[in-house]
Amino acid sequence: MTTTITMQTRFGGWLRGLLIAAVAFGGSVRAQEAEVDPPGRVARVSELNGQVWVYSPETGEWVAAARNQPLTSGDRLATESGARAELQIGSTSVRLDASTELAVVQLDDDKVALE
Repeated sequence: MTTTITMQTRFGGWLRGLLIAAVAFGGSVRAQEAEVDPPGRVARVSELNGQVWVYSPETGEWVAAARNQPLTSGDRLATESGARAELQIGSTSVRLDASTELAVVQLDDDKVALE
């Protein structure tokens, strides 16, 4: 009877370890599935002259734009008085004059929508 208890204890410990590993592995797989793929198409701020701002919905604030900064759906670009900016989307250039705000409504492989 002592041998049976020892085997049950060993089997129970092994089974517990296997269940813990399965739960840990399953949790990491679910966490990876929740990540969003990066966009297939992005715009970039190709030229800056004066004070130009970028708004990102992820951070919820306006920050100074930088040359070659990527922009994607939901981002906004604004120029102050006397400033200018150029945005490149593939082979297309969009130029912003002073005191202008541009919203990147949709930017993906299928559609480019600016407002």
